[in-house]
Amino acid sequence: MNWNPPGVTARGRTTILRDNYRNTKQILDFALGAIAGIGQSDAGQTTPDDLDVFVMPEAALREGRDPNFRECGDLNTEAQTLTNKTAELLRGGATPDDIVIMSGSKELRITLQQTLRAASILSSDAQQERDRVVSMRGTVRVATLQLPKRLEYPHVLIGGVSHIWTNDDEDETRRRLLYVAITRATETLTVTYSGDGPMSRLLRAARP
Repeated sequence: MNWNPPGVTARGRTTILRDNYRNTKQILDFALGAIAGIGQSDAGQTTPDDLDVFVMPEAALREGRDPNFRECGDLNTEAQTLTNKTAELLRGGATPDDIVIMSGSKELRITLQQTLRAASILSSDAQQERDRVVSMRGTVRVATLQLPKRLEYPHVLIGGVSHIWTNDDEDETRRRLLYVAITRATETLTVTYSGDGPMSRLLRAARP
C-alpha cells in the first residue's frame, strides 16, 4: 500500500507496542539465550523484527509449551528428526501452511527436501520461490534463517544451528539471525543441532 499517493501527504507518528502477542513467554525465554549480552539499538529508530531489536520475555502476554531442543548425531539425523516432527504436527491437526522449517545449512536444506518427500510431505524450497513465500498454499516451507523475517508461523522448526553460515562469519551476526528465526514462532518451536558450535553451546547453556 502506498501511503502517499499523488496529491495526498500522509503524516503521523508511530508507536512501538510494548506488549507481545506473537510469541509465548517460553519461546522468548529460549530466544534470550541466543542474544544474551548483545546490545540493541534504540527501538524508536527500528522495527521489532530488525536484527538489533529484542523483545524481553516479560513482554509476552501468553504462556505456551517449552521449546523442543534436540541434539542429533549429524545433519542427516537432524533432517530426519525435523521431518518426523513435521509429520507429528500434521497428524495433530496442523496444516502445511502453519509450518516453516528453517536451516542454517544449505546441505541440511537439501537433505530436508529429500526426507520430507520420502515421508510424503509436500514441501517447497522457499529460497527458490521467495516471491511466493507468503502466497504459496498447502505446502511446508523450507527456508534459510534470513528469509522469513517479518513473517510468523504457528509452528517453527530450526535445524543446523551449529552450522549457520553468514557473509561476515561473525558469531554476533549468527546470534541475531537465530534470535529473529526463533521469534517467528507463535505456538511451538523445535530446534535441532549436531556437532559443536557457538550457537548450540549458547542455547545449551541457556536451558534451565
